[in-house]
Amino acid sequence: MSGKRIEWLDIAKGIGIFLVVYAHARAPYNSYIYNFHMPFFFLISGILYKSGGDVKTYILKKVKTLYIPFAGWNLIFIIGKSLLRHQSISLKSILDVLLTLGKDGEFLGATWFLGALFGVSVIYKIMDWFIEESAYKKYLLLGFFFIWCITGIEITLPYMLSRTLICGFFYALGHFGRDFFMEFSPKSSTNIVCVIASAVTFLLIAHYNSANMGANEYRYKYLFLIGAVLASYVTLFISKCIAGIGGKAGNLFRRLICMMGMNSVDIVIWQFVFFRVGIALQLWLNDIPMSKLFDYYPMYSARNGWWIIYTVIGIILPVLWGKFLRAGIWGRMLKKIHLV
Repeated sequence: MSGKRIEWLDIAKGIGIFLVVYAHARAPYNSYIYNFHMPFFFLISGILYKSGGDVKTYILKKVKTLYIPFAGWNLIFIIGKSLLRHQSISLKSILDVLLTLGKDGEFLGATWFLGALFGVSVIYKIMDWFIEESAYKKYLLLGFFFIWCITGIEITLPYMLSRTLICGFFYALGHFGRDFFMEFSPKSSTNIVCVIASAVTFLLIAHYNSANMGANEYRYKYLFLIGAVLASYVTLFISKCIAGIGGKAGNLFRRLICMMGMNSVDIVIWQFVFFRVGIALQLWLNDIPMSKLFDYYPMYSARNGWWIIYTVIGIILPVLWGKFLRAGIWGRMLKKIHLV
């Protein structure tokens, strides 16, 4: 795979991050989204993984693009809040962040994804380097991460590590099936039939299932895995269909989704921070003192269509904020330390 951006994968990431914010905004049918949205992101990351290359260079890149944004912003928020509130700084919370086991739960709850993806991608790279090349290598990697996944889904580990183990399997699955995912055609009648069957099966599973990956609680845990695979396949199919849309309206729609995909890290980091704008607006409209602003997480109320406002806020404001952080003198400084 070349270093050039692949439009339909940017679209897939755009759809994925939209669904993340949509679910966090407690929008209608969000339970369906929770049945696959995080495994889907790890699957995309696995598709983008490239074998070969220097392990040290790869890990350094992941430190810059995943670990530093995760650890840096979480430490800034944890230490900053402690100083502003005249509270003692918890050394344990700092150590947990440095080990990617903890996060600031008041503002940056969604950033667990960056820490988990960092750990999974580095472990996968090391194993890929360690295992000798053979026709069975991909099967060995997939098998290891499948065992990892089963362990996670059967045993609830501390620090929500079960969620990371489960998502790690989807990363391995993305790399294992990369050739298929890259080459399958949305115009193929066989794929269309398979997608329809997959979509119907997933909707049935998600209708009767419930999933809370953070708590590692599922009504039907193995159906959750099957449903997440099927929904990811359907979403990739839809992404390829959108990439083929033409016309002025189609081009605009495609660019908007790509924009979300290309700024997905900013949205992951800042969505809950800017949800506070929605909370403040609802407090003002309900004559509730602004001193209550930090009493609600991640939002005040999704009723009466407010989930739409939170979804819009959670996407647009983080993207604009990310552009601001990269501008000017401060942007050059933040880029040098890899916070943006």
